[in-house]
Amino acid sequence: MKKIYTVLACLAYGLTALASTQAIAKTYPIYEGNQLYSLKISSVKSAPDGKKGLYVVDFDLLGWQGESMATHTYRVYCPTKTVRNISNGITRPARTAKQEDMQVWSGDYTLRYVVKAIC
Repeated sequence: MKKIYTVLACLAYGLTALASTQAIAKTYPIYEGNQLYSLKISSVKSAPDGKKGLYVVDFDLLGWQGESMATHTYRVYCPTKTVRNISNGITRPARTAKQEDMQVWSGDYTLRYVVKAIC
């Protein structure tokens, strides 16, 4: 009987870990200026501090031939649609997705696509 409980506990732990890490790998077309790019969300993980609705998202911008132009990592807080760039180990200020798009992404819908996809 104890073995059954141990197996069930391990399964429950595994399902919880699986639910906290999603590999969605969806690609969205975006325009930056006159150039068409693709936004590929490669992973979504629950934030290490465990706050509900807070995720760490990795995404790539892909050029028109499919080559990766840059990989970005953001913390996304779904209830307020707030994002924070944490790429390359540097933590930048938190902003709404729209503010980040206007100030960093030249007004393109980059972070708004990310927020819409995961929230």
